[in-house]
Amino acid sequence: MSSYILDGLIDGKVKAKISLYMESVDCQYGDNIYLECTAEDFTSDYLFDSKSYYNSKGVYIQGDDVHSLEIFHVDDDVVCNVIRSLQNYRERILGTFKLNMSKSGASLMSAMLFGDKSDLSKTDKSSLIRSGIGSLIAVSGLHLAILTSVLKFFLEYFEKKDLALPKSIKFIVYELFMLMFLTVVDFPISAVRTFIMLSISNMAMLLYRKPDTLNTLCITSMAMLCLQPYLIGNVSFLLSVVGVYGIGVLSPYLTQDLNLPNFVKSILSTMITTLCVMPVCLIFFDEVSIAMPLTNIVCLPLCEISLVCGFIVFITGKKVLILTKALLYLADICCKLMISICNVISKIPFSNLPTDYNVLMYLVIICVLICIVCYGIYKSKKYVAISIVSCVVILGMTIIGVEKYQDSILKVAMLGNSKYQVMVISYDGDVNVIDFSKNYKTSTYVQTYCKRQGIDNINSITMLKKAYQSMTMYNVQLKDYKVSTVNVPQGTYLRSDYSILGVVPNLINVDNSKYAYTYRDFNITVYDNETFDIVHNGETKTFIVDDFNVVYLYYLNDGFFEVRSLES
Repeated sequence: MSSYILDGLIDGKVKAKISLYMESVDCQYGDNIYLECTAEDFTSDYLFDSKSYYNSKGVYIQGDDVHSLEIFHVDDDVVCNVIRSLQNYRERILGTFKLNMSKSGASLMSAMLFGDKSDLSKTDKSSLIRSGIGSLIAVSGLHLAILTSVLKFFLEYFEKKDLALPKSIKFIVYELFMLMFLTVVDFPISAVRTFIMLSISNMAMLLYRKPDTLNTLCITSMAMLCLQPYLIGNVSFLLSVVGVYGIGVLSPYLTQDLNLPNFVKSILSTMITTLCVMPVCLIFFDEVSIAMPLTNIVCLPLCEISLVCGFIVFITGKKVLILTKALLYLADICCKLMISICNVISKIPFSNLPTDYNVLMYLVIICVLICIVCYGIYKSKKYVAISIVSCVVILGMTIIGVEKYQDSILKVAMLGNSKYQVMVISYDGDVNVIDFSKNYKTSTYVQTYCKRQGIDNINSITMLKKAYQSMTMYNVQLKDYKVSTVNVPQGTYLRSDYSILGVVPNLINVDNSKYAYTYRDFNITVYDNETFDIVHNGETKTFIVDDFNVVYLYYLNDGFFEVRSLES
């Protein structure tokens, strides 16, 4: 299966972009496709907010039920041929990575340099995201900044050989190389933002003007939003903007007058930038890593070394074989070190903050406003720093208080859809999972729910079907969670040394149709028809689950319950 973005006309009249998911066909960039399909709006679910994601790319409908498909290959379009050549060039470079690096190193290098995550294992990807450096596997402003630095190095080398180029020629060289790289990586939003900013800065130097980071960032952001208003809700755009603000505006403002060594200032700058991106992460992501500043401090230099090596190979076109092998050997070491560090950090208990509490979003917005007002009133670095530290402390204390309060609520979440269902029961840190289907996707629902709820330990996972594929996926999706017990149906074929999440499965009889759990002063019984009873203070309450991606909240102290939707 493949996905395509079609840019053309509906019924020969209405101009539109359509996202099409269908069987893979032999077509390339620029080919003409004529087809009939059912067009419909994007629908978001618990796992993925597809509507916001595609809308931010200027795509508003999707195509399904494709038939009457005709493809007309275009070979005489100069622009299309150039783009195809660049895409083929990228594939050759990716092949060079695979030949000269380890499997994990090549997959991470491909993800970091070109945004190609197809070979990156789910285990490694999960570790990178949980440790707080998932942004490094997305093409961002860092890439273009490093590319221009490598180009600058080569141009300065020519200047030493008395082959100096005029400023106008240098500007054209920078622009062409950046455009070529953007074409290769398919114009990601964060890289486009950096391209516009660097172009404005280079143009300012060409005109003998001093560029200003804040002004350039504002001009770039306004220009992009005027062309594509939906970007205001795109997480890549927002992370890119606040990241540049943190590293290019706020960090210099707070650290430039400090009498500290440069490496200490660099560490402070990384921490300040991390704090800037934290509000966006709390609003958009399932969880936020507390270890993010530490991981960035340790892994960012390794990432930069790897990218420099990769860009040199990209620019030289692997013409110098010995240089290519040496650079990729060094990059391979750095990539494997990054993966090892992230694997360790991702397993640290309580290293991630849950984001499924609405109060956090409002509190973050209030904290940001407080810092802005403080700067507006006092215009003092001291008071700005104090306001930032105070807001961080308040936010941390609020998170601790909210988590403690949430532990006192019994939660019964029903996740999935008509094809696959899984129930997660949690109270006071005791979490039990019941998988009603044998679909591999159920583990993804459990992982997402646990992230958003701040769950690190799972008491039991009970599978009611002989789900061999699902067992494998639980090993991948929940590898960072501590699981005490795993139950599978009798008759399930298991090797003598087989384990799920490090636990030898128990064989149980699933024909009794009910599964009882005891939590302190109450009991809950779940039936195979997806209903459950709660016995509390001698009173029995029966609940019928008639929807998916909802959570039943039972406030034991107050004796009432409510049902909330978990949809994205």
